[in-house]
Amino acid sequence: MLTLRGEGISGQFIRKRKDSNVFYAVEKTDFELPPGTMTVLSGESGSGKSTLLHMLAGLLRPTEGKVLLGDNDLYSLDDKPLSILRSRHIGLVPQGQTPLMALTVKENILLPCTLYRQKDRDGAVDREKLAEELMERTGIADLRDVLPKELSGGELRRMAIARALIMDPDVILADEPTGDLDDENTEIVLGLFKEQAGKGKAVFLVTHDRDTFAYADRRFTMRSGKIEAVRDEA
Repeated sequence: MLTLRGEGISGQFIRKRKDSNVFYAVEKTDFELPPGTMTVLSGESGSGKSTLLHMLAGLLRPTEGKVLLGDNDLYSLDDKPLSILRSRHIGLVPQGQTPLMALTVKENILLPCTLYRQKDRDGAVDREKLAEELMERTGIADLRDVLPKELSGGELRRMAIARALIMDPDVILADEPTGDLDDENTEIVLGLFKEQAGKGKAVFLVTHDRDTFAYADRRFTMRSGKIEAVRDEA
């Protein structure tokens, strides 16, 4: 499994704040997501959590520093190699809803498999079977042939989670993954993420949901672009 880490990364935007025209959404920091660990980052809206996640995901170039997935410097790659690397190794659950409206639930989940075809690292994996298993685990198996417009927000969220896991990624990045879920499905989804960490994957949740804290191996908070570790209360 691969480690994802940011080395000296920051996120700056041009915005008038007090006496400066530069606004730090993420102040310069080192941040690592080790394999086999579920990391939870909490903080108020606008604290910089999603900006950090997007930089780690290869979606937003840091103002300074670099992001490494194993030995690969994400932002040194051209668009296509970066997209292939992300597709194979990073599972992303975005905060918003991003289904392709013309595809069914199952087709949306299988979409990453069709974008960049390659031989699976562990041999021939039946992605159709895995999609069925993930739909069963997330409680949307009876919706496999339904179009996104017919789904609730919580059902769309669970579909996005299944899609993020379909390629068996080394790293899972999830932005508010329980935001649309009731208590029962929140427990199911968090248990699934914890299971993925137990299989050696690096799992990173950005959230306001305090229910996630009990599942975390490491907890951090973010305030005004600064990250702080949360120590155990024992």
